[in-house]
Amino acid sequence: MKNDLINNPSILIAGDSFLDFYEKKEDPFKFIRQYFSKSDILFFNLESPVTNEQTRADKSFPIKVSPENVKYLGNLSKNLVVAIANNHLLDCGEKGFNDTTRLLDESNIDYIGSKEKKWITLLYHNIKIAFLSYTEFGGKDYLSIIEPERICDDISNIKKVSDFLIVSLHWGVENSHYPHPNQQKMAKNLIEAGADVVFGHHPHLIQGFEPYKNGLIFYSLGNFQFGTKFDISSSAYSYMVRLIINQNNPLNYEIIPIKITAYTYPSLLKNEQAEKMKSFIREISDDLTTLNPVKFYRLAAGNFLNNSFKSWSTRLKQNWRKTIIPCLKTIVSPYYLKMYGGFIIGLLIRKKPDLIKKLE
Repeated sequence: MKNDLINNPSILIAGDSFLDFYEKKEDPFKFIRQYFSKSDILFFNLESPVTNEQTRADKSFPIKVSPENVKYLGNLSKNLVVAIANNHLLDCGEKGFNDTTRLLDESNIDYIGSKEKKWITLLYHNIKIAFLSYTEFGGKDYLSIIEPERICDDISNIKKVSDFLIVSLHWGVENSHYPHPNQQKMAKNLIEAGADVVFGHHPHLIQGFEPYKNGLIFYSLGNFQFGTKFDISSSAYSYMVRLIINQNNPLNYEIIPIKITAYTYPSLLKNEQAEKMKSFIREISDDLTTLNPVKFYRLAAGNFLNNSFKSWSTRLKQNWRKTIIPCLKTIVSPYYLKMYGGFIIGLLIRKKPDLIKKLE
């Protein structure tokens, strides 16, 4: 990688992690931990509350992890920052939220995304690097919520006391390889306000990226260490981004494809598989240049509907009495109707890019 000099800090950013496992209780980062030592700072989204609290949110898939799992965050990187602004952090209520922030504090792990702690600044190689975190979903009394104008104000103020600024956004549509054009507009506004890098998560699938002015926008990095028992194989493939910060030269970055194995464990993709993955990322990134609402629904509909119906099917099997009404309301909602229209248009025009076929 060019300009990877000893005095230029490197940052590895990744998507969603829930810090748990479905099978053996082993280090969920065991296949990739050694790679983290190549970067000065690791930054990803911690998706689950860390607590023994038994109260669960009234939702189809509330999640939580045992406090003992915090040990797996130990020595992951020289500096670790986790974002906690997401739609699962309050799955165990206020007690679960408070337990999580307390345990992170006790473990000396930097976190951002709470209402009281939206951002932090780290000084590395005499460069002040600011990290900010916001969510489109969740409790506004506890988490930093996406409000575009307020985020722009935050960025403008924090930029005065930092050299480099990264914004984490938990946002968008699940099971889609494409952001909505409104997300594109917002991300570009954040770059114009002073952000250097904007990256997203929540869709559980990867989305493309694009440079904008002097910044970079990664719309969704997909799953990082987020298990799924659903048969949604494309959610097992994602990517990390390694940034090299040099105040005197343009930002350097490296795309690092990964695959989640055995539901839980991220590992690096190599050789031909890695190149095929990068080719797919370029393909969906190229589509961003001409993305509009009609094209969004056409490109997003097939994968979104396929994975969403698989998800609803699993939920109905688990508890159909509790799930049937929310399911029916959802699949006839205006948003889904637009997806049906996009799917039909897609059949008439051309098929969308398919990650799994790309990797075959």
